[in-house]
Amino acid sequence: GSVTNGSTTQRQGVASKTECVLCEPGKYSSGSEPCLPCEKGTFAPTSGYTACAQCAHGRGTAYEGSRNCQIKAVYAIGCLGSCVLLTSALLLFSLTVRRQLFIHDVGPLGQTNVVTTVTHHWLVAYRGPVPAMLTLTSNPALQGMFKVRPISSHQLELLSEKGEGLGRRVDASSGRVTL
Repeated sequence: GSVTNGSTTQRQGVASKTECVLCEPGKYSSGSEPCLPCEKGTFAPTSGYTACAQCAHGRGTAYEGSRNCQIKAVYAIGCLGSCVLLTSALLLFSLTVRRQLFIHDVGPLGQTNVVTTVTHHWLVAYRGPVPAMLTLTSNPALQGMFKVRPISSHQLELLSEKGEGLGRRVDASSGRVTL
């Protein structure tokens, strides 16, 4: 006896069709092989499929062995919503949490003044200037509110509170910057 399409057997060399078992939903068989899961983008909604059906245009499956198709936008919206929420939360956290960085050096570099920090700072992702409080132990006259713009992971351009160049050369060797 042979196995009917859309089914398989539990063991080799069956004697009759009564030993055939239908492939479960999400799987298929032509009768000559064991039940296989439908590939991504195809589905088998019920038992006994000989081949998986292709999802319609604009629809898909999230995994192999699917029983149905879903609108692809559902995946994008799900990710979009969670991705936007996570990104917004991280941005809000980074903007509201004040971080103190120890200063290695403050001094001129070309036409600008540069704060070199001991550790990496997180401002590399930002383009524009951000507010910063300088507390300089070696030059108290330079303490106060400024703006800084990232140059590299260890260097910040020192700007006035308005975000412009200071117009003077500064020099200090220690302190901290609070972002």
